[in-house]
Amino acid sequence: MHRVVLTTALVMAGFLDVATGACMSTSESTLQIVLPHEPGSTAELLAATHIFEIRPTAVETTQWKRGSDGLEHRELIAHLLLGPVFKGDVGLTPGGEFILRAPQVREDALTVSDWHGFWSQTELHVGESRIALAESPGSNPAELLLEPAIRELADATLGVDFTAAAQLESQYARKLRADDAAAGSAALALLKQVADGRARYGGALGRYVWARIAPIYASNEATLQPAVLGIALAADTTSGLRLAMVMGLDQQLLNHESTPAQHAQLLGSLLRLLLLPQARPMREWLVQTVLPGQVFGEHGATVAAARIVPDAAERRRLTAAISAMPEQRAQDLVRWLETPTAP
Repeated sequence: MHRVVLTTALVMAGFLDVATGACMSTSESTLQIVLPHEPGSTAELLAATHIFEIRPTAVETTQWKRGSDGLEHRELIAHLLLGPVFKGDVGLTPGGEFILRAPQVREDALTVSDWHGFWSQTELHVGESRIALAESPGSNPAELLLEPAIRELADATLGVDFTAAAQLESQYARKLRADDAAAGSAALALLKQVADGRARYGGALGRYVWARIAPIYASNEATLQPAVLGIALAADTTSGLRLAMVMGLDQQLLNHESTPAQHAQLLGSLLRLLLLPQARPMREWLVQTVLPGQVFGEHGATVAAARIVPDAAERRRLTAAISAMPEQRAQDLVRWLETPTAP
């Protein structure tokens, strides 16, 4: 483990506020990095060996040239300042400079139809900080930004999620591995902290949370499900965190069978998400992927709409929200809502 290093070089590079001593990134200067490397984790903050911030000071490219493979090739050359290092050793002091040289490939100026590598699909802009997530045994920052090491180049706000995840890891990781009752209490306390920061946290923190609570979720569903749904349904939850929390629930639905009461609570909450304006980006996914599996079985509906949504006016609002979608699954849900006493 190490600490985020903030030096005079960071001040000169613009990563540190001289007046307040606060890091201009979203990390905290006193945060001790405690997130382990867990290969294959669904949480990118755990799967990465290295997480560090970069800021381009100059970006240029060579001329496109057609190669023997029929594709056009050029090189991206970026001069980068290293910002806070959240995880892993990158062999350079924050505030230091290094150069990235990355290959870019395309069909032609008007066509981008295939995947031609990470940097063929990624842009850098001078002055715009980004956070790199990489997985590699190496420590050279330029090499960590190249394939096969590079996994993602996230918005600088990812630092908020990392800071929160590191704090949660320090507080709860050991408790979550305790006996079932103690682990359930720790998971509930963890979710309470996430709920308190739901207007700031993003999807990366949500995926970290599920990586930690998933192993004990089924045995503590009665208490954890309402806490997860509370985060998902809050109007001020960020879109990334909301989606991550609901996707985690959806994955749990594949792994175990809930009690009828818990299923009804979950289904009702997922339906109410359709009426939440802030959850509009999720509407099609919920209707096409998540809700049908919760409403219908092999031989039709498995639960009456009136049991899940007793308020007739609310059922009409749901019908209106779904009916504009022409797909078969959407229309099946509409018919279910319009026949509330079936099955």
